[in-house]
Amino acid sequence: MTKAAPDDPGDMKSRSREFTDAIKLFDSIRAKGTEDEKAGLLDIIRPFAYASCPEASVRMSVVYSEGYGTEKNVDKAIEWAKTASDAGYEPGATRLFDLLVMRDSEGDRERLSDIFKDFGKIKSDGLKMRQAKAYLEGLGTEADPSEALRVLKQVRKRSERWNKLTCKAVLENPCRGPSVLKAVKEARLFESDLDSIEAIPPESRERLLVGLMRTYLDEDPWYADMVGAPDEFLETARSDCQTLLDLLNSKHGDWGTLVFPKNVSKLLNSIVSACKGGSHLSEEDVGSLFAGLDVDDPHLKKEHEGLYAFMSMFDKLCKACDIGYFVSCGTLLGACRHQGFIPWDDDVDLYMMREEYEKLEDLLRNDEQLKVNNSLYRSPFDGSVNKAHQMLFRNKKYYCLRVGLILYDYVRASDEDGKKAYLKYMSNLRKEVDAFAAEDRARD
Repeated sequence: MTKAAPDDPGDMKSRSREFTDAIKLFDSIRAKGTEDEKAGLLDIIRPFAYASCPEASVRMSVVYSEGYGTEKNVDKAIEWAKTASDAGYEPGATRLFDLLVMRDSEGDRERLSDIFKDFGKIKSDGLKMRQAKAYLEGLGTEADPSEALRVLKQVRKRSERWNKLTCKAVLENPCRGPSVLKAVKEARLFESDLDSIEAIPPESRERLLVGLMRTYLDEDPWYADMVGAPDEFLETARSDCQTLLDLLNSKHGDWGTLVFPKNVSKLLNSIVSACKGGSHLSEEDVGSLFAGLDVDDPHLKKEHEGLYAFMSMFDKLCKACDIGYFVSCGTLLGACRHQGFIPWDDDVDLYMMREEYEKLEDLLRNDEQLKVNNSLYRSPFDGSVNKAHQMLFRNKKYYCLRVGLILYDYVRASDEDGKKAYLKYMSNLRKEVDAFAAEDRARD
């Protein structure tokens, strides 16, 4: 019997079971397979790759864009995505949009508008959000935040991507009027945060809401542009800092999407920067910004007490045993700016060179109060597997505190033995990660 050519579907009914199994196997390996297994994805899907099979065409596009079993080739990935899109398959159109935006070659932006013209009523949320992105950023069409909002309101499943696009559309929409809160409610955005937002004093609500929305988008909050008269700047900034701290305290760990420590901290830091950049404020003014602020959160206060106790013990131990370490990020900023913790910070950022860490590990091997812990874990955000290094501090008053450690490796270019030792370590870590991932898949 003559085997059907790739562009000749042959008897699809007799191959439907084989095709379904191939799609399931492809998707499973792509999601959880090893690098060696992913190298075989091209062979799995290639027998079904012809124009009348858009599901296979999309996966061929994935093969070429990711380089599974072949060299990466964005042009071929776009060709296969277009084949699926031309067949009326919305996942193919979604993928074609993403690839054209990524490549951004001459003429690609003009092709983006054609993608949506080929579909009458768009059904999938994914393609609707790409259309909203095109209106929002002027990709192949004129920028129109109002039209972007109209499309986003039709999306059924509200994801993080939807939140980001809708947040940006609300902020950039010239038709929203003076009330950002009203526009947020109309868009049904940040619904889990509305009670907290409405509890903010009216005189600062719009300013802080806009600031939080911009930090959520990783943009500059433009805080200095939203505050009134220069002679009121310091008092307004201090009041806003207290309001933001009260906002965090009121949640007690029950965070929403917008009222989240990361966003609030970024806005607080932006307020400090705005004060430093104000020509009408002295260094004493800026230094007094946090004077009198009240962190009315017993959980955070106890956390700070425990971390102080840990750092005191850890510092004495390291000095006595000639073990080097350093602090960075929020811990360093707190030490310089607040002579302690940043009022809203809840952790310690410790850093060590690997050889110093190994000395510490040996020293604490039999210690009952201080322990080091190394473990692999899967990130709840992107599914990646990471290795965590932690200090465990056992204390009757503070129970068990966990403090993260970031390790640095330093190898001179001329140090061949050091290079070999580092490569061996990375090879062993790779084996650990693969074994962890295999166990994780077995549990699933």
